Amino acid sequence: MASPIVGVLLLGTVFVVQQGVQTEVVSASISVSQCRYAQLEVAVSWGPGAAAGHIAVPFIIANISQSTCYLPAGYPSLRLYTAGPSKHDLHVTKSNGSFMFARVKISRIVLPPGRDASFGMSFVDVLNQQYKDSPSCMVQFIYVALPVADLPENYETTNNFNICYSGFSVQVTPMEAGPYPKLP
Repeated sequence: MASPIVGVLLLGTVFVVQQGVQTEVVSASISVSQCRYAQLEVAVSWGPGAAAGHIAVPFIIANISQSTCYLPAGYPSLRLYTAGPSKHDLHVTKSNGSFMFARVKISRIVLPPGRDASFGMSFVDVLNQQYKDSPSCMVQFIYVALPVADLPENYETTNNFNICYSGFSVQVTPMEAGPYPKLP
């Protein structure tokens, strides 16, 4: 026997209730605008994780405003800066799923006030071991660009690691809802 579905209209919001439990909230009259730069903060979340020569660096995107907003589906852009000039190009590639992070459905993220989204950066840490911790190998700053509605500015984060050990390359995952990227 099919269970009854009841819809309740309350202050412009439709609550869909099935078997007495709220399962979904759908806005009936409130439009959500794309997030603006000042609404968000970005930081490295809980430090890197490691497994079998792979490093995972989770990032958190927090809505610090009083308004709900959304981030379009997709990936953040990362720019890596070393402590000294590097003779090598530093590459950031998009990856949906890796040894360190699970594959996720790439979709728009709605962020109510005080809620979080996340993405991950991962890399192999066992390549090019001949390079030591010289200034040209040590990443100190990561600038994160998000798809915001106003002029794109970069969020600056700090994370020290030897980019030379990773073959001068890192992978970034898509943005997803929640304070920590999904693990495999």
